[in-house]
Amino acid sequence: MSAGSAAVQGRGDPFGDAATTVVHRRATAGHRCATAASRPTHRPAGCRRAAREPGEGRQTAPVDRAAVSHLAAAAGYAGFQWTVHGVVYPQFPVAAAADPQRFAEYETNHQRRIAHLVGPLFAALISTTAAVVRTRPRSPLGWVSAAATAAVLASTAFGAVPEHARLASGWDPAAHRRLHRWDGVRTGAATLQLASAVLLLRAATPPGPVSVVAHRGGRRAAGRSPLVRAARGA
Repeated sequence: MSAGSAAVQGRGDPFGDAATTVVHRRATAGHRCATAASRPTHRPAGCRRAAREPGEGRQTAPVDRAAVSHLAAAAGYAGFQWTVHGVVYPQFPVAAAADPQRFAEYETNHQRRIAHLVGPLFAALISTTAAVVRTRPRSPLGWVSAAATAAVLASTAFGAVPEHARLASGWDPAAHRRLHRWDGVRTGAATLQLASAVLLLRAATPPGPVSVVAHRGGRRAAGRSPLVRAARGA
């Protein structure tokens, strides 16, 4: 062994020491950046955003389908009910005044045609209310919607239907007033149900999108970056 080689060996290999220092620094930085990856609001200086891998990105939480369906049914029925209460029933006295002898025919036609709308709306209300109560049995809003549905059905069966039967025999101002009052009960219940459905969907929906990291083979995709691999190998 030459004297020069011995001298170099005594001092150590400067190039080897420098390479070891660089690898150590990169591994430390990789560990620091990987730790900060789980906290998007805090990124240490020198850490660049890693390129996104397929499947990684911002995703929203799943939507409660029962709550969405119930809101659609409640909104449809409330709009229908307010139209009947504010437009259709106030026209009954006008039709009776125009031709009192044919009002019974007018009422019969009304019942036949309105049934094509009421039937599907009632079916949607009952089915979606049952779905909401089944999926969220502890939610007070679901039971408020169930009570509103019960009020709509009861006021229809025991109030509106008998008054319509009386009007089908001929014009009766007292029967029309009672019908309009019973319809007010249905309209109020439908409005309460719509408000409950809106609040229910709001309670079932997260405040905003959440940042998630895709998983592959049980490991986070973010953990496959070169810096993280260097930190793990250090």
